Amino acid sequence: MLGGGAYGPDLLTILIVYLFLYYGRTPAVAFALGQGIIVDVFSVGFKGLFAFLYMIVCAGILLGCRFFNLRDPKGQIILITLAVLLKRSFFFGAVYFFSIDPFSPSSLLWASVISALFSGLIAPAVFFIFEQAFEGPLGNRNGT
Repeated sequence: MLGGGAYGPDLLTILIVYLFLYYGRTPAVAFALGQGIIVDVFSVGFKGLFAFLYMIVCAGILLGCRFFNLRDPKGQIILITLAVLLKRSFFFGAVYFFSIDPFSPSSLLWASVISALFSGLIAPAVFFIFEQAFEGPLGNRNGT
């Protein structure tokens, strides 16, 4: 997240929200925890950091669903934007707190905001693409 892709969308958060919306809490949490563990195993950073971050994303989604409608594109945009900002905030806080060589998180603030907005704005399109590719969450909608 500190590299050149800092401005890109957070596709894993979008996928977690999609799983949460169409398949429920358990598959979304299982996917998020699995992704976090995989990233932790293959990264050289703090072990458990990404598993924790994706659990924070799940908690943010669960809390945000009480205030925003995930079936509405506007709710998807707002919730995913807030989830990415929450994830980035915890990431920078953990790196700043545990790092021997502290850095200035304000230098990456704009990258995080742009990434969060970009993630939120493309989320409805990504959801539409997933629905078309998989013919809806439960297979063929025509019943055949």
